[in-house]
Amino acid sequence: MLPSDMVGNKKPYDRHKHGEGLNGFFGEVLGKTIDRESTTEEGKHCKKARENMIDFTTYTFPQYITDPFHDHVAEALTKVSYPPHHKDYDPTYQYLMLFAPPQHGKSELVSTRLPPFFLANNPDLPVGMVSYAATLAERNSRNARAVLQDPKFNQVFPNLKGQFDNWRVHEWHTHDVGTGEPAGGYALAVGVGGAITGHGFGLIVIDDPIESWAHAQSERIRETTWGWWLGTLKTRIWEGGKIILMMTRWHKDDLAGRILEEEGTIEEGGRWRVLSYPALSMRPTTPEQEEQGTEKIIPDLLERGLEEPLAPSRFSVEYLKDHQKTLSRLVWMAEYQQVPTDPEGTFFKVGRINIEEAVPFEVCDLLEGLPVNVKKGVRYWDLAATEQSAEARDPDYTSGTLMAEGPRRFWILDEVRGQLDPEQVFDLVKMTAKLDGKAVKIRIEQEPGAAGKSLIASYQKALAGYDVDGAPASGDKTVKAQGFATQVNIGNVAMLKGVWNKPMIAEMAGFPNIRHDDQVDSGAGAFNQIVSEESRWVDIKFLAV
Repeated sequence: MLPSDMVGNKKPYDRHKHGEGLNGFFGEVLGKTIDRESTTEEGKHCKKARENMIDFTTYTFPQYITDPFHDHVAEALTKVSYPPHHKDYDPTYQYLMLFAPPQHGKSELVSTRLPPFFLANNPDLPVGMVSYAATLAERNSRNARAVLQDPKFNQVFPNLKGQFDNWRVHEWHTHDVGTGEPAGGYALAVGVGGAITGHGFGLIVIDDPIESWAHAQSERIRETTWGWWLGTLKTRIWEGGKIILMMTRWHKDDLAGRILEEEGTIEEGGRWRVLSYPALSMRPTTPEQEEQGTEKIIPDLLERGLEEPLAPSRFSVEYLKDHQKTLSRLVWMAEYQQVPTDPEGTFFKVGRINIEEAVPFEVCDLLEGLPVNVKKGVRYWDLAATEQSAEARDPDYTSGTLMAEGPRRFWILDEVRGQLDPEQVFDLVKMTAKLDGKAVKIRIEQEPGAAGKSLIASYQKALAGYDVDGAPASGDKTVKAQGFATQVNIGNVAMLKGVWNKPMIAEMAGFPNIRHDDQVDSGAGAFNQIVSEESRWVDIKFLAV
């Protein structure tokens, strides 16, 4: 039974009358024409176009040149289009991710040809078309709508046409020629962050949810996109509905990366089928290489030989290799090979930071993965006091890094931060101190003058019984971070595994050419306190309070 909000006042498609499958809806109209057409080459092509996406694409767009890559993608899209009772319906194609390099012809298949093909085979299921901006989503919508208007589409699916009294760029509906009534299906185009309240979908096509490499490196944009996925888009899919996420992988923590971390792949027992196509085929990683931390390379889906191009009709191996020379390894591996890697960084070589789930007992104990009873630690605070608002959309963060020295390593045990007003900052410092315990020293970056001294005095009063002191703010940021960076770059810094790792590593990788460097400041401050002669540890006995 169809969801109530799907039917509305329209007469739903009667599956019992017309039957299921890719031809069920059109069988009554097409039965005679198929026999007549099958005697000509065009007729044979038209018949195949009703059955699968690649023939539908080349029939309605004869200039479209195909490689095995396009055939492979189209085969998956055909399976996505099968209604639930089709004999070849495969539930593992309900959630599909498709990663491929730019300009390889994937959008023509997924965003232009698939929506009308899907609507023809699922006439009562609305389609959502999503891109990073409404303008791109509407362009895709306009192109898909044009396919439905094409006479060649009508030759393939003569019983479905546009409902021209409800025919706009961002929303267009279909008309059942046989019944003379609306078919029930429609397409809606929307940008990431756009409003889709009141709509539900049988298929959502997401084409490039992030605009560019620069945007993919922005933690704020990634967070905003993730919030929209969780709070808006994901709630709009109907039970049994399908989602296609097509994008170029620009970052490990992009939308695809986060979804896979939460929901997993089919092979892992999760829900997503992932099709990943590098521009030049690569040698798969061995189990031994994976254990050593090498980025995982899966066997090539097209069974290409080493360094064969993905779509030779579009880009030769010579062109791609020349292009590779003009890009950094980070960009090439992510954007063209679909293997986003952790940036090495220039100031901080963050690939050399060890992420650990266990900590030596000399450093601290762990309670449910969190540090407790820290033996010799410093929590260093870099304070800011402007909360996010319409006027201050991206203010500085207050950042507090907890660091300790252990056997042969320095350990980053915790990081807290937020874009907060002064009262919230004060509360955060006090609350964190209570969680850390009195054995952890508290050092706060102190601005020059009386105001800086007064601020430190207020914290010392509020945290009586704790070792609280100011650390004068002076000197260039890169100079202050140099000692910390040196230890990172020779592999002497470890991080306790936690949700805060990724934002801190991303900031360190971009330092000093980034908008926010608060975590670098607090991390370097904690390190400098630990290694300074003035902060050498002595045994201190705390009185019970």
